[in-house]
Amino acid sequence: LPFLLDRAAGPHGTLLGHVARANPHWHEFAGRPALAVFSGPHAYVSPTWYEAEPAVPTWNYLAVHATGRAEVIEDRAALLEIVRRSVDVYEA
Repeated sequence: LPFLLDRAAGPHGTLLGHVARANPHWHEFAGRPALAVFSGPHAYVSPTWYEAEPAVPTWNYLAVHATGRAEVIEDRAALLEIVRRSVDVYEA
């Protein structure tokens, strides 16, 4: 799911997202623990890059795990605001 970070909501911010009602997954969210995983840049690291031997290849990567409690927004105006903000960001 695409998320927006509302930095002003909560001590560490709040992730906002939208799941279509046609998607049955939203029924499972309300009040439950949630984990959002964000994958960042990644790249192969060749053993030839190391000065010390023996060396083995590895993978350099970045990932962020965000945990919290999911909340289903039923208020129509609040829901439309989340959708509007998402469109503004992702359709830009």
